[in-house]
Amino acid sequence: MRALRPRLPERAAWFSSPEPKALATARLLSGDVTVVDALVEHRRAATRWVADREEWRDQVRRAFSDPDRPAVPGWEPMTATRDRLLPAVRRILDEHDGDVVLVGHGTAWTLLRAELTGGAPDLDAWQALALPDVWALTRHAT
Repeated sequence: MRALRPRLPERAAWFSSPEPKALATARLLSGDVTVVDALVEHRRAATRWVADREEWRDQVRRAFSDPDRPAVPGWEPMTATRDRLLPAVRRILDEHDGDVVLVGHGTAWTLLRAELTGGAPDLDAWQALALPDVWALTRHAT
């Protein structure tokens, strides 16, 4: 995990999901981390563990292909994930002019990356994520 540190800015405002893996990762890489509840992963409550990787990928792809509906009963629709995540991230970016590091989760971050860049969700990039991993986005003046 410490191999990620050189890929991250020296000085940045750090924000993390409250979920244990994300928060532990953030704290290992930086001491000062602000927890933001809205940065939690795409919610998938009341669903069973899917051991079959291909079945899991198919479920996530369905979530992205029909974002207004839960791909699986108990899943949050992707539009709800977006509506929770995007305003929180925009507030963070509006309040911090310098580098910002957001520590979160692959599915939610795939959606966030698409929203911030104006592109479609890159599910190949999502599938290729290591755990943990880094995506760097350049902020442009608006």
